[in-house]
Amino acid sequence: MAKAGGRVIKDAAAPLTEGGRTRLAGERFRDNASDFYALRESLDDGAPELVPGSDPTTFQATGDMGVGAMERGAAARNPDLFGDRRATQNAARVQAIIALQSEGAPETVAAAVRQQIKQIDDAAQAMVDDAATAARGSAERVGQGATPETAGTTLRSALEDARATAKATERKLWNAVDPDGSLALPATNAKTRAAQLVTDMPASAKTPSGEEKAIYDTLAQYDDVVPFSEVTALDSRLKAEMRAERLANGESPAYRRMSILKGEFEKDLETAIAGKVADEARAVKSGAIDAEQTVIARLWHEFESWRTQREATARQVGGTSAPGTGRSGTSTVSGSYRTEGQTRSRFGNAPRDPRLSADAANFDQAALERLNAARTATRERVETFDNRTLGPLRRRPSTVSNYDMPASAVPEKVFVAGPKGAETVQTFRNAVGDQEALDALQGFAVDRLRNTALRADGTLDPLKVKAFRTRYSEALRAFPELDAKFADAASASQVMDDAIRQQRQTVAEAEKGVLGKIMSVEDPADVTRSVGSIFSAQDSAQRMLKLRNAIGGDAEAKRGLRKAVVDHMTDRFVRNTEAGTSGVGTVKSDGFQNFVKTNRAALRNAGFSDAEIATMTRIADDLQRANRSIASVKNPGSNTAQDTLAVQKNDKGATLLAKVISSLAAPGAGGTAGYVLAGGGTAGAVAAGAGAIGAGVLAELRRQGLEAIDDIVTDALLNPDRARVLLRNVSTPQQEELAIKELARLFRRSSVPAAAISTSGDPPESVSAAAERAQQILLGGSVSARNHR
Repeated sequence: MAKAGGRVIKDAAAPLTEGGRTRLAGERFRDNASDFYALRESLDDGAPELVPGSDPTTFQATGDMGVGAMERGAAARNPDLFGDRRATQNAARVQAIIALQSEGAPETVAAAVRQQIKQIDDAAQAMVDDAATAARGSAERVGQGATPETAGTTLRSALEDARATAKATERKLWNAVDPDGSLALPATNAKTRAAQLVTDMPASAKTPSGEEKAIYDTLAQYDDVVPFSEVTALDSRLKAEMRAERLANGESPAYRRMSILKGEFEKDLETAIAGKVADEARAVKSGAIDAEQTVIARLWHEFESWRTQREATARQVGGTSAPGTGRSGTSTVSGSYRTEGQTRSRFGNAPRDPRLSADAANFDQAALERLNAARTATRERVETFDNRTLGPLRRRPSTVSNYDMPASAVPEKVFVAGPKGAETVQTFRNAVGDQEALDALQGFAVDRLRNTALRADGTLDPLKVKAFRTRYSEALRAFPELDAKFADAASASQVMDDAIRQQRQTVAEAEKGVLGKIMSVEDPADVTRSVGSIFSAQDSAQRMLKLRNAIGGDAEAKRGLRKAVVDHMTDRFVRNTEAGTSGVGTVKSDGFQNFVKTNRAALRNAGFSDAEIATMTRIADDLQRANRSIASVKNPGSNTAQDTLAVQKNDKGATLLAKVISSLAAPGAGGTAGYVLAGGGTAGAVAAGAGAIGAGVLAELRRQGLEAIDDIVTDALLNPDRARVLLRNVSTPQQEELAIKELARLFRRSSVPAAAISTSGDPPESVSAAAERAQQILLGGSVSARNHR
């Protein structure tokens, strides 16, 4: 009974002694902690400083929910002190964010981007300029070409010159057939057939008239042998009339009659040679003449001599294969027997009457060969120069009249598009020779290409060149070197066009997205907003890397980019509402935490180091830790009722000590209290003294002592290191003394000590005054000195 009474007396006197207050404050933590041993272990481990200057409360450091409830009650009674702590923590976080990049000008980012894009544009333009120079050079190497009129005049002149040369060669060959006018031959077949054609006509048929009848009449005058010149003259008349008849009436009966007669002239030539050969064969057999004297022998020698002469003549007038002399040997197609201007020469002593004796026939095989050569030259001249392609180019009423076709229209008749292009060009080349044809046509082809595809900058449009080459592909087969130049020029232009397209694409790509936005603004706030918008994109890391690469090695722009990011964080995550009376806006906890969590790669690409990103992470962790004081013991909705309950809970005094003190202060307990407190020792003396001055004074002293305990508890709630000391096991006065000394040391070392607070409702004291009072309470100072009422 005595021991129990002593303990009661000691506990009752505890609020009035230095060691007692410390012990009771520790017991307050012990009674309210959710897990006392875990709490003490956590405090012994120490709470890490995540952000310099942002000191956590004991609940924030340990996460003990019971301590959280104590903090809630203490904060409700003392909002100024806990508000000051939140403001101090918030200011430290804001300062840590700003310190990531305190210097720099965001507008330098825009300037660097513009400069970088300009450099990209300049580099691309240099490539375009080089490609354009090469393209213009390729276009110039194609040549200037010749206008259609100039090219047409050149083409027609070359054609006329080549035809004149062929005509001269042809004339020489015709003159070589009967050079002295001494040849004669039988015209029996033609004469007989002409008479038969007239005789066989039906009585009702139209009789020959005009030139046809005149030809028949002339044949009727011929004897068995006539001069060769007469035969060729009449043959020319016959062919001319045939052409006229066919043109006028088509293949009429008169045209068919004259065609039959034309064949008889060919037979007369062959018969003359065959008869001569047969006569000489009989003479050789009878021994009348030698074999070397025969027509066959003479023919062979004359043919060899004629061929040699012909080849020499051909080389003289136009190269190894002169136009008009034949390119593929002789032909069986008949030509004209006479040439223009050939006179009607006769035998040397022959009478003017064409009727000659049979002995005068001397048209032999050699003459026939010369005749065939002349015919071939005429045929080839007609086929080469007077065909459907080239004939219209030189057609005119007379040799002194203007051409029917203007010179400007001539080239397009030779250099034509489509499948006949190669054939038409080859026809012209056959007529005038390769070199002259190519030179003349090439100028026109170049002119056509330039008119079609040449651009104002002196280069050729590759697509139009391609279309031109496709359209004239057959004609250009005759000009492989020219076509290659066209292709090279088109390729060079394509390279230039590709360079231009690449330049535009590069600049457009560079200006697209965030770079385009940033380069178009100059105000720092606008740059900050543009940079900040990157973080809301799904590909924020890639966009930020693109921006970082765009500013290159510009040190000012790098600082400006980091500053823009920091400004974005403060603009977005620091509210306008200040924390307490600190003048510093409150950091948005969830927003900042999510920002750091989701944008590590983008922040790294913006130029922040891993250590700086770790600083941001610690700020986010500090926000999360501090959020325990707000959310962990808070019910959904308003927290007013919960704060009130927390105050009432602590005021009720859940510990045994609180219950004893409450009972001592109850009505009717004065005498008992005086007796119980009249024990021995210090406690007894204090109690006795209290009893001596009356129950009212004792109650006041107890009240002040309990208030001092609340101050100590509140300080421990704000300072985990001092809470650690309060929760230490102390079983002897010496241990209590050591604990108190350590608390004193912690107070002295603290640059911003926790402030003791008043529960009286007085105005809040300054931080230094509150800290001083807390030290006085814990170190045994007068508790009555703190009463300001």
